[in-house]
Amino acid sequence: MERRHRRPRRHRLRGPPRRPQGQGPPRHHPHDRRRRPRPGTAYAFTVRARDAAENSSPDSNAVDLTTAPAPGAPANTAPTDLVATAAKGGEITLTWTPPKTGAPVTHHELHLNGRFATTIVWGAEPPPGRATYTFPVTDPPGTRYTLTLRARLPDGTWGDFSAPRTVTVR
Repeated sequence: MERRHRRPRRHRLRGPPRRPQGQGPPRHHPHDRRRRPRPGTAYAFTVRARDAAENSSPDSNAVDLTTAPAPGAPANTAPTDLVATAAKGGEITLTWTPPKTGAPVTHHELHLNGRFATTIVWGAEPPPGRATYTFPVTDPPGTRYTLTLRARLPDGTWGDFSAPRTVTVR
């Protein structure tokens, strides 16, 4: 009687095991290339180091990346070069470049931690070039805010959001 040997199975090393259909949401491997950035979207990246004892460093300064727009998509209408700085005494100063819309941008909407905070309205004529806005905060030192801006366009609609910025109250 002749005995046949089975060939060893090859294992796939391409991410997490797949779940049978209908058994919960799919799991994504951190290096799964199917999750690509969306076209025309602003992203802010920070880096945090962790040592062998699991101690983490503070976040680095944010670096912006805006992906190319999809073919045929309208122009990006987000304010650019947003910088947020905190001063001792509870003030936060924002500076940014308004979007080029062909007409002056007289209104900007400020969002803190994803929620509407205020509308910044210039008087008769908005400042040329970079805009600056300073506002007080009453939260204790160490409080972190994530800020975004968007501009009111000449047609009355609100444009795209800026890349988010994180600032810590001093």
